[in-house]
Amino acid sequence: MTNSKYFCIAPFVHIMNSPSGIPSPCCMYGRNIIDMHERKSLVDAFYGEEWTELRKTMMKGEYIEGCKVCYDNEQKGTLSLREDMNSLHSFDEFISAPRLSDIQLSVSNKCNFKCVTCNVQSSDSWYEEEKELSNIIPRMGFPYEHSNALLESYEQINEIPNDLDVLRLVGGEPFMENKLYDLLKK
Repeated sequence: MTNSKYFCIAPFVHIMNSPSGIPSPCCMYGRNIIDMHERKSLVDAFYGEEWTELRKTMMKGEYIEGCKVCYDNEQKGTLSLREDMNSLHSFDEFISAPRLSDIQLSVSNKCNFKCVTCNVQSSDSWYEEEKELSNIIPRMGFPYEHSNALLESYEQINEIPNDLDVLRLVGGEPFMENKLYDLLKK
């Protein structure tokens, strides 16, 4: 597997929580493997059938459309998240027994900035523009049936494994959110 140009260790160790509450295999994954209307806890998603199927496909060494961003980066000669994750985690330890040990946590899109390189998933300040744009251009990855700009997904974080190796806190702006402090105290 270490020499496969398509294998990634991420589905065996990692999960990303988005502010909309839909877990994803990683921040680069092109399409969501969980229904956009189905909120799941991180643990349930990681050990659920969607991740199991993704792991099986990874083990076969097959091309995965959702991983296209990494494949494209590698073809251009730039370091991909796939390569970074593969260098970070032990294949021997996790392939035979997947374990949630690496979480990218984005529990809210609350942010006091509106950076031009950002989007509504990471900054509630972009909500009105994104909503207006959705009438003109199809927008991907944001459920517009939500009637307010702020997205929160604290209920998906009902359990964080005690043996977690990596916890990445991403935005919105993580330290603007008091609920995050309470979550970290747990």
